[in-house]
Amino acid sequence: MFDETYLHYVRNDTDAGRLILMCDVKRPLNPLGAAFNFLIVSR
Repeated sequence: MFDETYLHYVRNDTDAGRLILMCDVKRPLNPLGAAFNFLIVSR
């Protein structure tokens, strides 16, 4: 599992394609973080 909340860089140095599966994992947030998340997601 990869945490995309950290800045990162990805390279594919092959001729083969790359498949990326992205999914959300619910994690506990403090009340301010939960309110901000709700505001952004419910747009």
